[in-house]
Amino acid sequence: MTRKTVIENTPSMTLIEVWKTSIRKTLIDVKKEFNEWIDVFTNKFVKSLNKIEHSKELSEFAYFDKHLSGEVLKL
Repeated sequence: MTRKTVIENTPSMTLIEVWKTSIRKTLIDVKKEFNEWIDVFTNKFVKSLNKIEHSKELSEFAYFDKHLSGEVLKL
């Protein structure tokens, strides 16, 4: 009877295993894509900040930035 039950349930067990593996793969793919999106966004954000920092409007504050960086290092 045990043998019969195992044989009858083997297709279901295989289906569940395939389904579980597929779900895990999908989650890993989503995680990778999400991390890539975050990296791209972060890089764009940093580039835009660099452009702002080096703009003519902020050049007068360069001294203060260097001064504050020095103060932070002293701490």
